[in-house]
Amino acid sequence: MAQLLVIGLDGATWGLLDRYVEAGRMPSLRELVGRGARGILRSTVPWLTPPAWASFITGANPGRHGVYYFRSFAAGSYVAPGLASAGTIRSPRWWEHLNEHGIRCGVMNLPLTYPPTPVDGFLVGGMFTPPDAAPRAWPAAAEAIAARQAIDVAWRPRARSAGAACAAEALAYIRAVVAAERERTDTVLRLVAALPVDVLAVVYYLPDRLQHFFWDLLAADDDGPLGRACRDAYSVLDGEIGRLVAAVLAPGGHVGLMSDHGFGPTARQRFHIARWLVGHGYLRTRPLWRLRRAVHANLPRSIRRRTPGGLDPKSWVIDWGLTRVWPEPLEYGVVGLRINRRGLYPLGCVAERELGDLVAALRAELAQVRDAAGRPVVTAIFRREELYRGACVEEAPDLMLILDPDCDADPNIKHDLAGRAWTSPVVPARSGAHRPEGIYLWAGPRIVPASSGPEFPIESMAATLIALAGAPLPAMADGRVMSELLRGGDPPPAAPRPPPAAAGPGLGPVPAAPYSPVQERELEQRLRDLGYLG
Repeated sequence: MAQLLVIGLDGATWGLLDRYVEAGRMPSLRELVGRGARGILRSTVPWLTPPAWASFITGANPGRHGVYYFRSFAAGSYVAPGLASAGTIRSPRWWEHLNEHGIRCGVMNLPLTYPPTPVDGFLVGGMFTPPDAAPRAWPAAAEAIAARQAIDVAWRPRARSAGAACAAEALAYIRAVVAAERERTDTVLRLVAALPVDVLAVVYYLPDRLQHFFWDLLAADDDGPLGRACRDAYSVLDGEIGRLVAAVLAPGGHVGLMSDHGFGPTARQRFHIARWLVGHGYLRTRPLWRLRRAVHANLPRSIRRRTPGGLDPKSWVIDWGLTRVWPEPLEYGVVGLRINRRGLYPLGCVAERELGDLVAALRAELAQVRDAAGRPVVTAIFRREELYRGACVEEAPDLMLILDPDCDADPNIKHDLAGRAWTSPVVPARSGAHRPEGIYLWAGPRIVPASSGPEFPIESMAATLIALAGAPLPAMADGRVMSELLRGGDPPPAAPRPPPAAAGPGLGPVPAAPYSPVQERELEQRLRDLGYLG
């Protein structure tokens, strides 16, 4: 049996979980809360699945592991190389570190673990694993057990106004998500029986999936068929948590719960950042860009991939030689701005000596943007060096804008440039959106029970896992151990940091994405069905 079990609840938020615990819908969670310490787990910027889970996987910030979005970024390139994968992460994983100390690890359904890599224990790929991928697990014995389990459930929802047809499809989707989570637990139990491990991490996607589509019903405790089905789904998830803890965790072991981000209502306004940049002279569009974009969009994907702009529509819209700043909307209220630096980008036009004045002008002018009610649209502006550190910082956008929670930006530059106003109302297709406040909970002999512990960054979840497993912290870890929650003295000391020349794999380029064109298209569509990628 495992001495340490970490259960990921993708997108879980205490706002909903507390309500269900108090209503008696989640007795397994109530038991863990009663004997454990809990609090807010602060997500990455942006608060998205890939960078957040990568920070848990490595214990490092995005500037070190190199994941900022659903797509990979490359310093000095106008075009994103492709969807993120395990190869995008350029920091060591915590299970690799624990393996070096003789601790066997099982990893199940964590995003960005495809293609699978060797591990002493087992690894089964999660989100970003193509449905037809083979192998999706390591070793072969794990592949034989897990090859048929559903990684995720796809659904392309109709508008709620579609009435009964939409309701029937929605109920079927909820049931399919519940069935997938039950199957996940069954698969994990078969895996640990065949391949025993000391540390086990499993991620369930149910909270994120239901909250994207049904947040309004969940938040309102809707008593219709869909609302009841969603609440019942959380009760089933609680049962799976209880079943997993009872079957896997050794006596005297520790259990952790976590989410990669929280949730809240979808923004009702859109800030047209590309339109704003054009209007203020920072971005120039190409002549006849609408016609160019239409031609490009109608080319076969195999041909578009070989054009200079690849599959990225920005290159068919933006005049790079005359553009000083362009947007990289990172969804859910975070917008990146890239500066076209001379000497870095092929058509860079901003000299190093101009950067300070340019950033100061952007800060001042963006601070003046107001929505229709007169509220500031941009609530904070950070230079990337203020948020990130490590060898991959240059792959991040130069500036990160944090928008008002009721405001978002459109990742599709074609849509963003339509119209004239800087902001406009939007009717969202999905009712729930990410928030930076995730959850953590630890329970076990070394944990001091606390109903409300301090807030920690998500990197600290990995550091605490390593400490509870009895290993020293790796040199490249950024998160600190949650020592306020521990009894029995200080955690194991950190390993000495390597000299700069050995600063880690983040110094290397992003490997080519491991997906075929068909796989990449299918994964992109699944992301769009969840409301990502524009």
